[in-house]
Amino acid sequence: MASATPIDGLRHADELEEAHREVPDRPWGRIALTALVLTLALMAGWEALWRHEGYQAGDIKNTKAAWAEQRRRAVGDATVLIGTSRNLFDVNLDVWQRVTGVRPIQLSLEGTSPRFLLADLAADPKFHGLVISDVTSGLFFTQFAGHSETPLAYYQHETPSQRIGRYLSVWPEKFLAYIDDQTRPKDLWGRLPLPTRPGQSPYVDAYKVGVSEADRNSRMWDVQAHDLAYRNREIAVWGVLLRPPPGAPPPDAAKVIAEVAANVAKIRARGGDVVFVMHPSGGWVAQEELKGFPRAKFWDPLLAQTHAGGVRYDDYPQLQGFRFPELSHIDPDDARTYTARLAPLVEAEAARTKVRSSP
Repeated sequence: MASATPIDGLRHADELEEAHREVPDRPWGRIALTALVLTLALMAGWEALWRHEGYQAGDIKNTKAAWAEQRRRAVGDATVLIGTSRNLFDVNLDVWQRVTGVRPIQLSLEGTSPRFLLADLAADPKFHGLVISDVTSGLFFTQFAGHSETPLAYYQHETPSQRIGRYLSVWPEKFLAYIDDQTRPKDLWGRLPLPTRPGQSPYVDAYKVGVSEADRNSRMWDVQAHDLAYRNREIAVWGVLLRPPPGAPPPDAAKVIAEVAANVAKIRARGGDVVFVMHPSGGWVAQEELKGFPRAKFWDPLLAQTHAGGVRYDDYPQLQGFRFPELSHIDPDDARTYTARLAPLVEAEAARTKVRSSP
């Protein structure tokens, strides 16, 4: 049997000392109370700062988990909204439900062509409802995917712990305004107007545009609608983002429409239907869209070859004359009126095609 070494003796002494170490005599209760008060005071100050900046409690972060939660609901004869931020911010779910009796499922994504999701719904045998797809031409008829694959992959591979995390995260967001992606120091630093080095591209990203509820019922953020300096910055961002990248091939309308028509046919084969909607925009944004994507080459062939219903804003006087604070989206107050006028037109187009299954 090996004899004990001096090192073993030191270890034993340390263990005995730790076992009998006394807690220092300190006013631990007051220390804990002071730490709690300081923490709450700092949180209150941080909350007050962001509320002063226009952020608000109840704005639920529009995350991949939030999108996946709504995608799981898109089954049966559900009415589903797909598309870009125009379908997301210009269509009010509360008003749509009041007018039609049906609350759509909101699956639209900012800055993203809806074609990937049309294909996903077409391949889903559990879905046989009505798809309302917006047609923002610069996204719909191009290969620009935005962040489309990210939420779809998240939905397909979401883990139980991620689902639980989504439910737990919503609760504090209902009461605290500072829980927002745009209040993170990393994002704040990225938006500082710092000079760029020679050959470096400037940082370009859309600022906060909208606010959302738990089911992704969204509208334009009030600051975006009423703060002139803020929305002018956003308009400048659109000027960069809406330009096609150098060397980008021209849109292949025939190829895109053939792809879309195949997916529409799959949905119809199961008793569902698709209605396309072109929302209005304002100023130079509207002019560029009309010039770059003429109706006769894009919109009309889309409806003709898919045999789908379509609602285009410039065909209906009641869908015109709204305010566009940053030229691309409808003012949040006007969006309620716009939705009330749009919903019956979409319903009428769906009924006209006579392919959607009866409820």
